[in-house]
Amino acid sequence: MEIDQNDLIALEDRDGNELAYEIMDVVPFLGKEYAVLFPVDDESDEPELVILELMAGADDEEEELRGVDDPNVLDAVFKLFLEREKEAERDGE
Repeated sequence: MEIDQNDLIALEDRDGNELAYEIMDVVPFLGKEYAVLFPVDDESDEPELVILELMAGADDEEEELRGVDDPNVLDAVFKLFLEREKEAERDGE
């Protein structure tokens, strides 16, 4: 499975519930890639983006997503994501 921007994926939460996410971007940072996900079915007033590290899976065709514990990495990836979004908007005008 190759992860591309605007793909939809389903992930399980800690309680075993399946949640749908849209992949907003895959952001490179310090030699790694991070998927920025937006919850599709979140009906809250301020849904939160989810940032997960993109990892090579057991075979070369599969990719896995892993949680990121380092708040500095999360902050840096989020800032890069915002910059990339602004650039995309400028390029689209």
